[in-house]
Amino acid sequence: MTTKQLAILTLALSFFATGAMATPMSASLDVHANNHVWNGGSGFGGNLGLDTGIVFALGDAFSVNVDDVNDTWFYCGTGSPATCEVNADGVLSNGTSLGPYSNSGYSFTFGTLVGRVGTGDFFSIGTAGFDGTSNAAGNLFLFHWDHNTNNSGTIAATVSYGVPAPATLALVVLGIAAAGGARRRIARS
Repeated sequence: MTTKQLAILTLALSFFATGAMATPMSASLDVHANNHVWNGGSGFGGNLGLDTGIVFALGDAFSVNVDDVNDTWFYCGTGSPATCEVNADGVLSNGTSLGPYSNSGYSFTFGTLVGRVGTGDFFSIGTAGFDGTSNAAGNLFLFHWDHNTNNSGTIAATVSYGVPAPATLALVVLGIAAAGGARRRIARS
């Protein structure tokens, strides 16, 4: 194999590897209004939110979206839909809400779907979804943002994230080093 062929092959492998750095993954989950309530950090029945089992490092990219923006849950038991049934933004069908619930330094509308990675900052998901990076390391938790445990219903959400391919970074570094070496050989001849 000539030096030129080696350089082209190495560059091609490097570009292929950078495109394959993460394998897309997704998980569909049902967040239960009562079982996965924040409740001022007390949760319900030993549960503090829905532990998705998905582990992120600081800075990992991911997204969370509700499967159906018309999904609703109740933030006050099985009360009247006109006064208790809200979407993932905590908004009633008439466009109003009960207002914000502030706790632990965070404030979201009652009934909002929120998330948290490890002990990092809470973030709103709502009907618009979340697309960003983790602000801490740890498991992803999803919550129904409320202060009590008289809730009912579920909202389905999908978490999308990438899983790094094994040894991809090493392959990229090796490819770049080999390309540099091949280029020097070409320059010398």
